[in-house]
Amino acid sequence: MRAPAAVVATVILMTTAMVSLRSRASERDVPQRETPANVDADPSPFASSYLTLGVARNFPVSLAEDEFSPGGSHPIVGYRHRTTGDWLMSLKAQFKMLRTRRENVEVPLFTFTHEALYVMRLEHPVYLAVGPRLLWMMPSRSAMLPMKRDGTRKTEFGLAAAAELIWVADDEFFASLGIDRWRGTDSMRLHGIESWITVGIALN
Repeated sequence: MRAPAAVVATVILMTTAMVSLRSRASERDVPQRETPANVDADPSPFASSYLTLGVARNFPVSLAEDEFSPGGSHPIVGYRHRTTGDWLMSLKAQFKMLRTRRENVEVPLFTFTHEALYVMRLEHPVYLAVGPRLLWMMPSRSAMLPMKRDGTRKTEFGLAAAAELIWVADDEFFASLGIDRWRGTDSMRLHGIESWITVGIALN
């Protein structure tokens, strides 16, 4: 009786081993299903790049209020790129508009802006973006192209802190409301708060 028992035990072990090997082979052949561990739970809602169009207005503050009053609204044209992670990089061009208090004459500042905004999700599709801006501001005789530099005023670099509330319709379009506090770095004459409305159209 011992011999048959040993044979039966051997057959059982061999069968179990074959079933195990076949099971492992079939697992390798079948594509793995995505699980919560390897699925991105919160993919970026933004496209990789956008053309941005907007309208802004500037309000002088601090020492600039002694010389300037708010100017009119003006257009903004820009390019926005989504980097890896939660950052949006933008390049923008515009004429910041201020108005002298004494002569009541508009002072256009052709402004080239680079910004880096960190994006935080509030509740999809609404996001908050905050970050710094670097400005180059050149006084111009008029808010038209080609530019004619106003030699009576000084070209300045500037810095700003910006905040923007972004509504993402889909991966092709967004709309936003924003505000920043900016100032020139070469003098105390250029200080302001800018508010804007912007739309972004995906380029890819």
